Amino acid sequence: MTGNFHAAKAKKIDIYGIEDILYRKFNKQWKKMTAGPGGQDHLFSSLQLEDTDVDVKLMHSSTYKLKYH
Repeated sequence: MTGNFHAAKAKKIDIYGIEDILYRKFNKQWKKMTAGPGGQDHLFSSLQLEDTDVDVKLMHSSTYKLKYH
């Protein structure tokens, strides 16, 4: 996961929608982070990803009925 993050960060691509979340839910912080020289470029260069643990609870494996021929 960190490989994808670093590759996207190098290309300044927000593949996880981080900026959208900041803009919609934490607008004041987003304005501070994108203000001044560099703007959004500064936002991407300042992002860091630490070790993450993800727990997934699968509710439905599929909503489609399989048809066998």
